[in-house]
Amino acid sequence: MDIAMPEGTPIIAARSGTVVKASEVGLVSIPYEFNQPLGKLPNFTLGN
Repeated sequence: MDIAMPEGTPIIAARSGTVVKASEVGLVSIPYEFNQPLGKLPNFTLGN
C-alpha cells in the first residue's frame, strides 16, 4: 500500500497499524500496515 505525502511531512508518532501526522486541520490518523519491524519507520520522502 502506497501513501502519498509531501516531502517533509512531519511524522510525530507511529505504531503498527496507524500513522499519525500533523496537519493544518489537526491530527490525522491513517490506517497503515507496516511491513517493517516495529520501531523502524518507513522513509516516506523516498517512497520506501
